[in-house]
Parts: sequence; structure tokens; C-alpha cells
Amino acid sequence: MGMPTTPGQRNEAVPQRQPGLTPRSRRVPPMTLRLDADIVRVCANSYQLYGPGRGCIEISGRFTERLAQALRRLDGDCTLDDACCCLHPDEQKMFEELLRRLLAFGMIHKQAYRPGAARIGVVGEGVCAERIRHTLATTNRVQGFTEPLPPRSGLDERGTRQGPAPRIDRLKHWMSIDDARLDLVLIAVSRPAPDPAMSWQLSRLGIPHLIVSAHHRDATVGPLVKPGTTSCAFCAAGPAVNRDLRSVDEPASPAPVVLDWVAAITRSVSAAYLDGGTISPTVEFSGGFWPSRAPQAGCPVCAPGHGELPPTDDSRAGQHAAAS
Repeated sequence: MGMPTTPGQRNEAVPQRQPGLTPRSRRVPPMTLRLDADIVRVCANSYQLYGPGRGCIEISGRFTERLAQALRRLDGDCTLDDACCCLHPDEQKMFEELLRRLLAFGMIHKQAYRPGAARIGVVGEGVCAERIRHTLATTNRVQGFTEPLPPRSGLDERGTRQGPAPRIDRLKHWMSIDDARLDLVLIAVSRPAPDPAMSWQLSRLGIPHLIVSAHHRDATVGPLVKPGTTSCAFCAAGPAVNRDLRSVDEPASPAPVVLDWVAAITRSVSAAYLDGGTISPTVEFSGGFWPSRAPQAGCPVCAPGHGELPPTDDSRAGQHAAAS
């Protein structure tokens, strides 16, 4: 297995700024914020905040709901930038002014940053995804998500676990993945190939993601996609086009040795990226590997604007905010 490669060296993947896309990273912020107040909804566009001394501040207006959502993110591990990540520029100004008022009333407390566990999402419902979740949960905050398409797994892949499902196995819907503020997403679906919509959605949101596939005695960990730095998952599959890979029509449960290998490599690749920003090459259980690729200019996912992608409400709102 080859050594990990870093952007700008072997893989020639250098950071590129894409319009409307801000890749997420685990930079160390100086301070975090904690809200020490109860948020009570009075009516549709009005909230009241009650502090520890029963002081009360009322907020109302058209953006009140979004401001309240941002306030709920202030759990002591959240920075101002994290809380404002889903707010438009006008809303950010209102939110900062609201924070100053809450600080004066003793309802907001600043805390020194304490490095915490990474937030990792795992998309998948088979034994491979379950094994990865349990492996990473020892040192990270892991949340499982359902697959975009119905899982295709045999009876032998179910029923291997007895007793109640652990907390990390209670899966959320994959469409809620943007609400979890994740540092990295692992796509380990039970089908031979992941749904293209999943990788496209994560690339559009700027969320780094790692593709993991394991069926019978075939397994691949990679590519690791960092929007704006590497190519998308579709372009990264280019080196495998001419390889003699066996077509898998029906997925089979991975062999135990394959599951052990996938769990170990996935943990290593994830830790290298989360701790040092290292983009590891794609590796196969058979021993093959290839480095990540730079964003492709003609790809609508790698470089928005070169293709016709359906606009979203968030993108329209961002364009209107930038224009104003």
C-alpha cells in the first residue's frame, strides 16, 4: 500500500476556490460560545429568552426562526462561525447584535476551545457500515444515516447482532446530513456502487467524504473527496476504468478478513485527514492504489459553472444576498 499523498505533490490536487462553495475543515477556533438561557416560542415570529436570573429578552421579526435555530447551536463546542454557517449576511449581522445583547444580560458565555472528538457521519445499512461505525465510535462522535436507495443485503448480512441496537446504530435519514455539522462523511452503502446523488449532494454542500465499498472478497477504500481540492467521486473513478474488475450484480456479505481490513484502513485514512489534512490515495484489498486527482475543469461537480446543475433554494438565496 502506498504512502498517503498530500495536495500539491504527487496527486497535483491544489486548493481551488469555487463560487458559492466553502469546504469545511477542522481549524482550531480561539473561543466557543454557550447559551445559558431557555428559548420559548411565543408565536410564529416571536421568541422569548429567559436567562439564569430570569431576565427576559424578546426577539421578533421575519428572521426570528432562523436566529433561534442558530442560538440552539451554541452548546459550548460551537464557535460563532459555526453558528452562522447557515445564515445569510443580513441575518448574520442581526445574530451578532443579538449575541451582544445576550452577553450583556449574562445569557452567553465564552469558553476556551477544548479539542473534541471529530463528528463523522456513516451512510449505509449493511454490515460494512455497521463495522465502521463501531470502529470509529471509540474515538469520534459517529452518526449513522440511511442509504439513498433501498439497501440490497442478504439475510446473512442481517441477524448477526443480538439484543437492542446500540445508540450509534439508530440511523437518521440521509437528507438530514447537512444538519449534523459533520467533519467527514463515509459512504459505505450495501450496493456495489453508491448512489451518485449522495456524492453530488455532499460536494454541493462542501462536505469532505470518503467512499468505502466491500463485497465478498473485493474491497476499496477511497476516493477521499475534498470539494475544491480534489476531483469529485465520479472523476476520481477514472483510473479504475481500464482495470480488470469483476462486475458484481448482486452484493454479497464481505468476508471477515475483508471487514477487518476495511475497518483498519478506513480508521487510518479518516484519522490522517481529520488530524493533519492528509488526502490518502484510494486503496484496494487486492493491493492496488492510485492517488487523488485535481478538480476537472469540464466537470459540473468539480467546477460549478461548467455544466447545468439544478439550482437550489440555498444557492438562489446566496446569489440574492451576494447581489445585494
